[in-house]
Amino acid sequence: MTNIVNDVHSFVNESKFWFPLLHSLLSALIFWIVFSVYPQQKRKNQIRPIVEYDLYCIQNALFSIFDLLFRSSMHSPSQFQSEIRSGKLDKKDFYIALQNKCMNATYLYPDQIKNSYLIIGEELLLRYESIYKLIDKVTNYNEYANTDELLLLEQIRTNLKMYELNEKRISSSSITIVNGQKLQAVVSNLGYMHQSMHDLYKLYMELQKIIFLESKYQNRDLLIHKVQFLYYSSQYNKCQKTIKKWMTNYPDTESLLSYYSLLCDFKLRKNNYDKVKSVLEKKYYNGSLVSSRDLLKELVEDETVRSIMESLYPKEEIDSMHQVMLKEDIQKKAFLDTNNAIADFFEERDTRFKNIRQQENR
Repeated sequence: MTNIVNDVHSFVNESKFWFPLLHSLLSALIFWIVFSVYPQQKRKNQIRPIVEYDLYCIQNALFSIFDLLFRSSMHSPSQFQSEIRSGKLDKKDFYIALQNKCMNATYLYPDQIKNSYLIIGEELLLRYESIYKLIDKVTNYNEYANTDELLLLEQIRTNLKMYELNEKRISSSSITIVNGQKLQAVVSNLGYMHQSMHDLYKLYMELQKIIFLESKYQNRDLLIHKVQFLYYSSQYNKCQKTIKKWMTNYPDTESLLSYYSLLCDFKLRKNNYDKVKSVLEKKYYNGSLVSSRDLLKELVEDETVRSIMESLYPKEEIDSMHQVMLKEDIQKKAFLDTNNAIADFFEERDTRFKNIRQQENR
């Protein structure tokens, strides 16, 4: 040890070039770490959660677009929310969903169909503008977003700008004057947007993967949406691991996430009826089966689950839940039947749309 110390001391005293150089390099390295790397990393730790939260908000805004497209009424959410989160919707689904949607009141024709239409131009524009602002905010922090994220956001922005949706566009009349004659498009709905909306949907799914599988940011609502994404996209093991890891951080999510954990058990063929009883005994959602009907819909097909339910809840409440389930199934079927009928009507008048549904079924 003494020899090493002596050698170092000798090197310092005798070196006229290397020691001053090494001393300068070490000093520069320490200066760079203290005054550049550390502050930059500190700022990244502060800003990166903001970027990830904004990405999550963009995902929510995109979801609200698709929910709007699949609505049968402007006064209630769509009945396709689980399908939207699943990533399993195809072009045909968007084509059918758009059959009863139009841009503004001047597109309420022909008479046979207009009463089925929902005017969504203004609502759609509001969602687009919200996404533009969020994308601009993230790109302002571009040094804290990675290349894949920035590229995906630009692809989303490009898609949204495809039809140049703006105040003028959503309020423009369906009537065009040519040589003194009034002309209107044969097809008055937004079915022509089905391809771009499906392309946007695929980008939405890529964004979901980034947010729910890669990002570190976490909050209560994001946890719920992550669990829903994992469950409806058939990632049941990951879904259960997420519930187990994070549910205790947000105690008010216990009721909802306990149901999803139960659903995962059944999908994985781990039919734990003691767990079913435990969850149902707690009587979440103020003890209302109707309030938890969406989560129970898949479970009530099991005879043992039905028996457990009958032992815990009065027959009137169980019957009420089934009646609401049946009513919603009828409404969903009516929406699809009506929109398919509208598609049939217009495809007879414009053969360009004739094969869309058939192509998706091949």
